[in-house]
Amino acid sequence: MKLRAGVPYALCVSTFFAASAATSSFADAPSLDKVAAILVRALAYDRSLDARAGDSVAVAVLSANDAGSRAAAKKMYDALKPLTSAKLQGRPMKALALAWTDAASLERAIDEGGVDAICLAPGLDAVLPDILGVVHKKHVTTLTNVVDYVERGAAVAVTIDDGKPHIVINLTASRAEGGQLSSELVGLARVIR
Repeated sequence: MKLRAGVPYALCVSTFFAASAATSSFADAPSLDKVAAILVRALAYDRSLDARAGDSVAVAVLSANDAGSRAAAKKMYDALKPLTSAKLQGRPMKALALAWTDAASLERAIDEGGVDAICLAPGLDAVLPDILGVVHKKHVTTLTNVVDYVERGAAVAVTIDDGKPHIVINLTASRAEGGQLSSELVGLARVIR
């Protein structure tokens, strides 16, 4: 499956959620599978991704160094892994797992892994400012299922409430990370400025 931005708005709205449902059935899959599918779709609507990504689009799941956060990150990684068959703006996607130790280590991991986006697992509250400092410097998009992280400076969150997906975007954060989210995606989201 190939994900592309720049198609007419009506088609974007209908295919955005339909394609996510095809990747991960809304009726049958756990919420995290839905969240992961929509986060990957959202990443495809970043017009700057083409210029920033290398031969592939690397999405790293970042956990804190505690059992609860690592377990949540593993679940998100497991939800992302099947989506690596998708192409994002014509490039294959790969999923990586990272554990937070410090800002310098995260910066090295981003460089060595060619990381284009980081999915923030729950449990990173205390170190979120340090993470955001690194991703802003390295122009790496932040994705999460924790709305509080977006309210505090991450770029995109997706949650599922009553079986319906909700997208929250922090436009200021996205721009600080080098992102240029399309108006089609922004039109589907609750926007924080």
